[in-house]
Amino acid sequence: MSSGYASEDVNQAVSVLPHDEVITGKNTNATFSNPWQPMIPVSAIGTHIRPRLRKTKLTSPMRSRTVHWASRPFHAVDRDAISSVDDLTSTNWQDQHCALQCLSGFLRSDVPSQEHELRKWSPGKIQQLCSGLVFTTSSLRSQISRMAITIIKSTIRQLSPSQLEPVTMKLFFGLISRVGGDASSSFLRTEACEAISLLVSQASPFIIVTCLNDACHSIQARSVAGRRCLAHCYASVLPRLLPPKASLSKASDKPIGTGKRKDIFDKILFHVVSFLRDGDLETRTCAKKVLQILSTIPGFETHYKVALNEHDRNAVNEILDKLANSKTFETSLKPADGLRHQRRLRSQPPPYRSPPVGKVHLSLCEADSSRRSDWHQSLLSLHELGTRLLTTPVTTDLSTSEVISRPYTK
Repeated sequence: MSSGYASEDVNQAVSVLPHDEVITGKNTNATFSNPWQPMIPVSAIGTHIRPRLRKTKLTSPMRSRTVHWASRPFHAVDRDAISSVDDLTSTNWQDQHCALQCLSGFLRSDVPSQEHELRKWSPGKIQQLCSGLVFTTSSLRSQISRMAITIIKSTIRQLSPSQLEPVTMKLFFGLISRVGGDASSSFLRTEACEAISLLVSQASPFIIVTCLNDACHSIQARSVAGRRCLAHCYASVLPRLLPPKASLSKASDKPIGTGKRKDIFDKILFHVVSFLRDGDLETRTCAKKVLQILSTIPGFETHYKVALNEHDRNAVNEILDKLANSKTFETSLKPADGLRHQRRLRSQPPPYRSPPVGKVHLSLCEADSSRRSDWHQSLLSLHELGTRLLTTPVTTDLSTSEVISRPYTK
């Protein structure tokens, strides 16, 4: 048969073919030897060639097309974490997956951060690790990208501030590309926003502000999610960048600073004004928070009036006046976890206070007496009018209005 399997008819009872076959014709009755000789005995066919057995759908369910990463075999149990860093930049996604699994188990150990083995790595190896993780976040396989972002968050927690400082810019721009990129899905944006929020809280605020000022001019700042994330980062990092004892009265008119510090705050002010005109409500709310933080700096009012043009200056004045008069605006300067949407708290109406019982009774009595007097007065007026109409002789020369207006005489 064409399928290579013997049918079930082979195993049926088959008699042994004779070696001689008789052929009968009109004039001949000859005997010829049978040229067919079986290669194996017929009785052994059933034991050597099994019949095809077709399984039903119940016994052989269809294979799922979804790749379950948790159920896949782990082939990197005996691998070293340092040696697996080289496979992060591999073109084979299976090698990347094995390396990420090895690093995930290495960073999820119960050892405290101060005693973790990652802090013993050389600066060059740490930079290679962060570069490989950033490269893996751009993978077309979303599960590998998600694993890489999760490992970046674990790496940020385990590194010391001095070890995190050289790799801050590389990690920030690698993560912000997943937030503002068009190819990123919603869960990847959420994971990247959480990683950026953690990086902003752990890294140096001066480096973070420099990264934010540069990222506002990048292609990631054109998307709504990218601008929203940048506005949240500004609101989170500025309290750490400002001096701890900033004057809230703004009594001093000294300049905000000179040199590099002045350039940084000028860029922040320029980007905040652009966020105030954004179409996204959450971005505008974060920009108002940033402006409220900047207003606590001594001499800020004098500085922005000089640094901004008339159009931007009027916009800032309007927002500052609203913030000064608003009592329901949120004063929390820390964004929510995962950079989720925060709405302005609405002021609750004042509680209803019932007046005393004596005053309630008195007011009801006064209202009742006033209603009675009005009704009695109108009734008397109608009675007087009816009496005048009945007693006064009506002539044809007088109109109805003249009859009513005539004085009443008994």
